Amino acid sequence: MKIPLTPPPVGDILATTNAKRLSTLFTSVAQDEDRDYLHWDKLRQLQPPGDLNHREWWAAVKLGRMQGRRNIKRFEGTDGTPFTVPATNIIVG
Repeated sequence: MKIPLTPPPVGDILATTNAKRLSTLFTSVAQDEDRDYLHWDKLRQLQPPGDLNHREWWAAVKLGRMQGRRNIKRFEGTDGTPFTVPATNIIVG
């Protein structure tokens, strides 16, 4: 069984992206609601939308997921942080 590649940290992508390009990223944050949930290992094999490269596309997808996260009541991590899930159409449906 192949182990998926670890995705690049979004913070690293944002830190190395110039301000004009960040504006492009933030406007493309709206996640395609009809698209399946893509892991980095799958996303990096697809054609990025517009003029984004794979790393920028990944950052936009992750930012979109962060915006729509929902807390799961009564569940938390071992460090006390709330357990959250992205509110995709499949989950919210």
